[in-house]
Amino acid sequence: MKKITISILALWIGVFSISCKDDSCCAIEEKSAGHELDGTWLMYETGYSPGGEYITNAVPAYPVQTITFQSNDIFSSTSQDLADYKFYQILDDALSGHGKVLSIYKKDISIPVSDPSQSVLSYSFTLNDNDLKLYYRFCVEGCHMAFRKTE
Repeated sequence: MKKITISILALWIGVFSISCKDDSCCAIEEKSAGHELDGTWLMYETGYSPGGEYITNAVPAYPVQTITFQSNDIFSSTSQDLADYKFYQILDDALSGHGKVLSIYKKDISIPVSDPSQSVLSYSFTLNDNDLKLYYRFCVEGCHMAFRKTE
């Protein structure tokens, strides 16, 4: 009985994988997460902990600090700290085994990187409607930058 179940499962997987004829059927999750980020995001808050309570600060309206994601993995920012970064990827978080990581790069990455630790900067992130929070991956206190979608 066990062999029959395994055979049926293997056959089902084979049929399903053959039935996908184009990328829209078998879309890679990293790309769909990237498309949700497409557009310009306005930074409105930062947060950190100096060892005690968690502190959040509103980001001043001027100078405007934005990040922009384009569907072709192009990244740009008006923030002085991120202005040199031009490309991005959404990767699986290999260290925690769950979740996604936003990795941004100064140079073009013609060969996809599979490990976020190889990126120049990487952030864990949450995306809720028009609210994006980037968390510094190795900040124990949960340091973050928060953005609202503008377009």
